[in-house]
Amino acid sequence: MIKVGLLEIQMYRGSVFLVVLIACGPATPDPDVCDPTVDDCDTDTEVEETGDTAVTDGYLDVSTVSFSAQFGYDAESGEITAVTIEGSEIRPTIDVLLGWGGWAGDTNQTSQYCRVGIFLDGAPEADWNVGDDRIWKAYDAPGDEGATDCSDLDPEMFTDDVVAAFTQLDWGVAVGGMTDETRDWLEPQVDNIDEYVGGTFHVSDYLGEDVDMVYGLTYEVEADMAVIVDPQGNGTPIPAGQVELERLATGWYTLNSALYWTFTQN
Repeated sequence: MIKVGLLEIQMYRGSVFLVVLIACGPATPDPDVCDPTVDDCDTDTEVEETGDTAVTDGYLDVSTVSFSAQFGYDAESGEITAVTIEGSEIRPTIDVLLGWGGWAGDTNQTSQYCRVGIFLDGAPEADWNVGDDRIWKAYDAPGDEGATDCSDLDPEMFTDDVVAAFTQLDWGVAVGGMTDETRDWLEPQVDNIDEYVGGTFHVSDYLGEDVDMVYGLTYEVEADMAVIVDPQGNGTPIPAGQVELERLATGWYTLNSALYWTFTQN
């Protein structure tokens, strides 16, 4: 079991990118320089360490970006929807995860990253996955609504309005089977690989390419889209085979990129 809302997978692959600033938008990466499982991917920016927080000139020294998504899916209506967990509503989002202080994608380290969420309420089905038999269903973010828990971000990297900077871009998410590479990477780390789905983050408007090295779990929900949890806070995963058979099963979907990208300053 994986505790609802938490990722306990510790290994992440990564690539280092050079920050490129674009007008009225967030800093974007420039791909394929370094894999930290093989190379030394330390950034070259000198920072002041303050506990778990890296600070440069009064701003958080954001050095890492990754992606996640979570959303309810109601098979009867065919729509993405919010869920509730122990009475608290969770709106469906694609999340851009911005990390600092050497963060390498572990979402248990909550003091070392923040989120910019792009809301998926009312998301229409996408067509960018047409012809990809691995994908079972894909959705586009419907508009420019989002939220963030980020603060003290450098406006030269992320503008004065980080939510608007990200939501102006095109985003999408898909659920499907895992790529062979993702499965080979994940299987040694989990108890039951057959519980895991794959997918795609449609982030080419930001990264220049989509991310297919994606893994996640689908959790059982009640008829009112309340996530079923036991007294320890654990959800019950739906086997990936059932999700594929139903294209998609009703449930709460939690998807994560197995890759992270590390910014370096000019």
